[in-house]
Amino acid sequence: KNFYSIVYEVEIIFIDCPRKNKTTLNTKEKMEISSELKEKGIISFKSKNFQEAEKYFSIALEYLEKIPSLELNLILDLKHSLILNICNCLINQSKFN
Repeated sequence: KNFYSIVYEVEIIFIDCPRKNKTTLNTKEKMEISSELKEKGIISFKSKNFQEAEKYFSIALEYLEKIPSLELNLILDLKHSLILNICNCLINQSKFN
């Protein structure tokens, strides 16, 4: 029998960190987590890893869903910033159709 060596090359595109249950968090906690994810996205974006950055921004945006209407004004700037960052990632990936 002949035996052959096989070499695999693996590229890690995104590592998903464990997240807290969004339904049990208050608005302040959601904003803190969202801001942390935004910062990770900015680091990825600056490294030209647009796909990873887009995922961080998208996950951060998910944390800002279902905020009580009385607290919406607290998150609007962060939410708008995340949406613009996602758009910028899509443009850099040529996914703007």
